[in-house]
Amino acid sequence: MYLTDNQIEIKSITKKQLFELWSLAYNKSADLSWRKYDDPYIPNPLFLTWETFQTDLAEKMLENPHCGLIYFDKKIIGLVTAYWKDGQLQRWLEVGIVVYDFEFRNHGIGEKSLRLWITYLFQLHLHIQHIGLSTWSGNHSMIQLAKKLKLVEEACIPKVRFYRNNYYDALQYGILKPDWQKLNNL
Repeated sequence: MYLTDNQIEIKSITKKQLFELWSLAYNKSADLSWRKYDDPYIPNPLFLTWETFQTDLAEKMLENPHCGLIYFDKKIIGLVTAYWKDGQLQRWLEVGIVVYDFEFRNHGIGEKSLRLWITYLFQLHLHIQHIGLSTWSGNHSMIQLAKKLKLVEEACIPKVRFYRNNYYDALQYGILKPDWQKLNNL
């Protein structure tokens, strides 16, 4: 896979990029501020050793059409993902995005990346009619991103995400293929 929009590229993950991805996302010296927004209510370690990353995550990412690295000016800055919400049926696809490097947040890179990604996924899976994005009410950037892309808020489950002694809402956004195609002149 290779997707591009000016300075932004999304590429399949190969073994060559794994160490750089780990260093950016899970190394003790990495900027781990992204973890405050990426499902922080689910207990996960803040960092992973290189060995654990290789064992637990890396093999699932390699050459996976549902996982791509975001590059900005030829530098890895983030990750886009997709997974089947309905398992083997494979009719309900969810997307995710994370920009690891704080310097590149809030500059429209996430918007362009996710626009490329959703378009790619609709083209990859011609049979699906809907793509969703799940987040929580504490992730204001993701909510704004969903709104900029004209994703529809389809569900709000109040007070089910517990983080730092507060309850937050679980939010579900999505879009139908014909609406996406019309909005993006496809």
